[in-house]
Order: sequence, then C-alpha cells, then structure tokens
Amino acid sequence: MNRSAKRRLRTVALAVAVCLSTPVVADEVDLFELSLEQLSEFRLTTMSRKAQRVGDLAAAAYVVTGEEIMRSGVTSIPEALRMVPGIQVARISSNRWAISARGFSERFANKLLVLVDGRSIYTPLFSGVMWESQDLMLEDVERIEVIRGPGAALWGANAVNGVINIVTRSAADTQGTLVSTRAGTEERGAVAVRHGGELKDGGHYRVYGKVQARDASVLAQESEARDGQRDQRIGFRLDRPLSGGAAFTLSGDAYNARSGDEWELPQLAAAPYSYSRRMDQHDTGADLLGRVTWRTDDGAESALQAYLDQARTNFGWLSAARADFDVDFQQRRQFGRNDLIWGLGYHWTSDHFSENRPYVVSPASRTRDTFSAFIHEEFALSPERWRLIVGSKFEHDSYAGFNWQPNLRVLWTPTRSEAAWAAISRSVRSPARPEFQSSLDLFAEEVPGLPLSLPALARLNSVDAADFTAEKAISMEAGFRQSLGNDLSWDVALYLTRYSDVRSERTASVECPADVVLLPSPIPIGSIGGCPAGFLPNYLLVNSYINNAGRFSARGIEVSADWRVSDWWRLQGSWSHQRMSADPQSDALATSEAERYIGSTPRYQLSLRSSMNLAGKRQLDLWLRHVSRLRHGDIPAYTTLDARYAWQVRKGLELSLVGQNLLEDQHQEFKSSLPDMPYYRIERGVYARAEWRW
Repeated sequence: MNRSAKRRLRTVALAVAVCLSTPVVADEVDLFELSLEQLSEFRLTTMSRKAQRVGDLAAAAYVVTGEEIMRSGVTSIPEALRMVPGIQVARISSNRWAISARGFSERFANKLLVLVDGRSIYTPLFSGVMWESQDLMLEDVERIEVIRGPGAALWGANAVNGVINIVTRSAADTQGTLVSTRAGTEERGAVAVRHGGELKDGGHYRVYGKVQARDASVLAQESEARDGQRDQRIGFRLDRPLSGGAAFTLSGDAYNARSGDEWELPQLAAAPYSYSRRMDQHDTGADLLGRVTWRTDDGAESALQAYLDQARTNFGWLSAARADFDVDFQQRRQFGRNDLIWGLGYHWTSDHFSENRPYVVSPASRTRDTFSAFIHEEFALSPERWRLIVGSKFEHDSYAGFNWQPNLRVLWTPTRSEAAWAAISRSVRSPARPEFQSSLDLFAEEVPGLPLSLPALARLNSVDAADFTAEKAISMEAGFRQSLGNDLSWDVALYLTRYSDVRSERTASVECPADVVLLPSPIPIGSIGGCPAGFLPNYLLVNSYINNAGRFSARGIEVSADWRVSDWWRLQGSWSHQRMSADPQSDALATSEAERYIGSTPRYQLSLRSSMNLAGKRQLDLWLRHVSRLRHGDIPAYTTLDARYAWQVRKGLELSLVGQNLLEDQHQEFKSSLPDMPYYRIERGVYARAEWRW
C-alpha cells in the first residue's frame, strides 16, 4: 500500500469519527428476517413484462437483491453480476469488462441485452455495453433481475443469450439523506450523496450525485498500466400518483467519465509490426425517461414509456456519438384463467463516427429505425398445475429487415414450492453499422513462404456488405427449482443453443497497395500480390471481409442453491459448466475467429458466498470464486476470495472494511482482442467504507 493510499484511508477514518454524532434514521429491512419461501415470492417483471413471482417463471431466472449487492462489497454492477450463475464476468483491466451469458464473451458481448429500469444501455455503436460509463449509484439499486437464455420474444433483437434488468428503488423508498464514502488501495476514493423528499401532491423525489476514482492495474511485464478511471454522475427521479390510480415516473441521469487504455495497433516500419498506443477515453452522456401506468375499468393494465438517450465516446483520434429515442406501449388483459399481454414499439438511432485509420466507418453518419410489436399469452391448462406460454416479437429494422422471434414455454407446478419448465425459442442478433459499413486494420505480420520476409497488413472491409444479415439462434432449455421448507432451495437449468449466420471473417485477396514502395529484388522473383515482377514491395495488403458463415453450438448446465444454516448464517452457492463448438472453417482467418469465440468462455465457474450476522450488530461476508482456464490468451485458472466486515456503530451509521482478490497479489482474467489490448493483471485491493443516513 503506497503513501497516498494510506493517507486516503486515514481521511476516511477521520470522516467516520466526525460523523459519529450525526442523527440517523431507521435501517432497511434485513433479508435474514425473511424465509426462503418468502424470498421466492419476490415479483419479477423482466421475464414476462408483468409482476410475477420467481417460482412461477418458466425460465432460468435469478435475482440479486440490493442488500446482497451491499453485503458483497462490490463497487460496480459488473462485479455484482458475478453472483449470478451462468453469467461470465471477467475484468479485462481496471475499468474494462467482458460480460456475457452462455458464451461469446468479449468486451462488447453482442448477445446480451442490458436494461436500466427498462431503458436499454446496449449501444448499437459497438454491439454491446460500455460498462466503464455505466457506474450507477449502488445504494439506489433495488434488485438486478437476470434471465439466462433468450428473452427476444418480449424484448427483441440482441436478447439472444440473456436479459439483465437493473431495477432502481422508487423515490418513496429513498427518503431522507444518504452519504457514503470509500477509499483504499485500488478503489482510490468515492463519495455519493442522495437526498429524497415528498411533494405536496403526494409524490416523491430524489436527487443524487457521485464521484469516484479507480487506480490503474499492472501490465504483465510488472509495469504500471495507464488504465485508471475518474468519473462523475448526477441524476434524479420523480414518482407521482395521478387520478384514477394511475402513476407517473420521470427520471434522468448525466455522466462524465475519463479512463485510460492501451491498444495494440498495426504498423509497418519494422518487426514486430505493432505498437502500443495510449487511449485516453472520454465518455459523456445523458438520458431522460418517462413512464405512465394506468388501469381501466375493464381491468386492463397499460403502460406507456419513452426515453431519450445520448452518448459520446472520444478516444482522441477516434470518436463516436449516438442519440436514441424509444417509445414503448404495452397492455395486459386477463380472460378467465388466461393472461394476454401485447405491445407496440419504435426505436430511432442516429450515429456519427470520425474517419481515421485504423478504423473507418463510411458514411460517417446514418440513422436507423426499428418498428416492433409483440404478443404473448399464458394459458392455464390445469389450475395451479400446467401452464402454456406462447408468443413472439416482430421487428422491422432498417439494417436487418424483418425478423420474428417466437418462443414456446411450458410450466408444471405440482406444488407451490416446486416448478419444472421447458422452452424452445428463436432469437436474432441485429448487426451494428460498423459490421457492414466499415474498414478496420486488424494486424500486421510477416508473410511466410516468401523469398524475403515481408510485412502484411490485414484489413477487414465491410463497406457495402449488403448480404450481411442478422445472426440467428435456436435455443432449447429445461429447468427445475424447489424450496425445501424455509431453509433450503435449489435450482438447475440445462440448455442447448444452435447459432447460425454468425459473424465471420474471410480472406478475399492479397494485393499490391496503392502507396507501396517498390525496391529491386536482390534475387529473381515473380509478381507478388500483383506488384511488378522483379520488385519487392515494402508491404502487402491482405483484404478480408465479413459474412454470415459462422455456425456454433453451446450446451451447458447451471446450478444454484441457497441454504439458511441458522437465523444468523446464510450460504449461497452456484456452479456452471459449458461447452462450445464450431463447424469446421475453410479459411484461416475464420478459424482464428471461431477459436477466439470458443476460447474466451470458461469451461466452468464456481461461486460460494457466506453471510453471517454476528453479535453486536456486526456482519461478516466471505465470497470464494473459481474460474477455469481460458484458451484464448492462455489465461490460467484462478481462485479469488473477497471478505467484508461491517459494524453498525449506531442507528443508521455503518462502517465496513473490504478486501478483494485476497488470495494472490495479482492475476489475469481476460485478454481482449477487439480491440487488441495488452495483458492486464488485476491486483489485490483493500478499502474502507462509511455510510450514514438521516
């Protein structure tokens, strides 16, 4: 621990001491006070777009509660997602993440849809989520609902392998003032302030602000990396009742984040034909969401939601900006024992890219329209026993054309504490514009087999790739969950997914570049890549292109269990195992990409959490995780241990000490290839935290 870190810890300790005299309010409900049977009554909305208890879902569903987030000691949403069985979470660097469900893990995982209160944070710029700019105030998160497996029948394209919905607390549940601070070795420092109040008309509001800084990680060569992060975020939420039992919600956020990174870029001057370039990334953005819910006299429940979202990312020499508008309407009606829900939607996106090598998108600006409709009906085949759920979403995208995404699910509940289910679904992943209107210099390396060594620049061209279409997936799933009294519950899910029309790369041609420098060859040679015979080019250009030739399959099992050992001790465990395979490829570039897809997903993961309420209003939480080896990047298997000790000094004031990655000084978790980044090592860290409310 360096001197500055020690000073930060002393500062937090002093702040805590000063606040011991602060008046506070009542604590939140402790989940230890609820039985597992009561926890199973939690209502989720992500799977069916309606409030439904976990035990009645015909899907692999999991909930991470707000209290579990705080007790785990995590400081970000990506870390909290490690608690979900079957979700692959790997830290690439201090501020970059690779998060996916059931395979295809990469920094921009394109088959996982992520929502915040129903607002998509999946960016069409890069086909994924920029987690480094989604630093929510964790104290405001009520729960994270996770559906592993396809959710496209209700949520549309890109919900191929899963849907994550981060649900924040209502304004009524965040009344009063909250201040939290932390400082440590890797978590350099953070301060979050929130205040909630009541409006004269019976509504409630909250406002918040947050600043934080993270230390840089370490490169594989033991040198300090340049991937630290600093960000600021502000936001508000307003909840107001309307006449006739209707309700209105308005919320908004704005953020400003700066982070460092390094990319390995191609260059032709000399071997090894690449250089490391520092990327000073600057992310800014803002969003505004409004939602109205109401119920008519005939019992129909309706909801209308609209949001605006704009974001800009600047890497210095490369920048990208987007603006989104989305409107969504849904209505639920019950006909006897049957339950029908339908809806309409429209999404508009405008984007702009800078045009600089090695990454060029042309044209630089374009808009995209998506029209959608869905219908789902749940049939009660036998009261309280058998249910059939059938439905589909229909979308027309100005990029991918028309797609339909149906699913069929069956649920059997022999008792209220047992449920078995099975499902078959079709889903699609809509292409991002850079995938068919861009040119990217991938890498440079020596060309084997030539009389003299020559560098070759590999360029991936997708400009005017009119034949590139949406990826498809057919998923078959089955699962069983059971609660054994109030003390033990367990859940198992199995799946098999076959992917077709997956993005793939193919070598097109080798050519003599227009800017080539020709030198007389010291030995007799013929034409190389179309260059004049007898001359040696200083480099060659290898053109490749994107198509939909990839075919993959993934199969796996996910198991989780929750055991209340006693009224003060809780154990939660999960284990997941997955295998991926690909059809044989005839092209070396395509084979390399397929190996990257398969090798970036761990074969198995194991998690065990222990939560203890000790005497004297103290808590001890331990979290052990093991992740198997990744073939891509040759990342070795690793085991980590996190620990948290908390003490409620007085009503509303809590102090805690958290240690992360305690078993090793540092370890690797992932090697990013898009973009190509160096090997980062994640370090052991310790931080202190104080939270008080009044």
